[in-house]
Amino acid sequence: MESARHKYGSADYRAASGVMREVLVKAVGESYEELLPRIACPVELVWGSDDAEVPLALAKAAAELLPRVKLTILPGAGHFTPQTAPDALREAILRLDPEAGGRR
Repeated sequence: MESARHKYGSADYRAASGVMREVLVKAVGESYEELLPRIACPVELVWGSDDAEVPLALAKAAAELLPRVKLTILPGAGHFTPQTAPDALREAILRLDPEAGGRR
């Protein structure tokens, strides 16, 4: 079984053990299709075009379900947008809450 986990599991899954593996399995299996249409506030999805962990297709599918959404695709950014595109992520946050720029 462990051999199959290493062959087919994500890098995060392979690096995890015990409870963390259970959390990852649950998170990957979650679906928000019923909840997303009920979100009334504006949402900006900020997605790396090169996200290999959660593909852009999932962001596009979520965007179709959200009533007030803007999908910002960051060319060349990966899964960890705070690390791969911090300035673009900050700009997206400020678009939704311009006052956030002055808070410390």
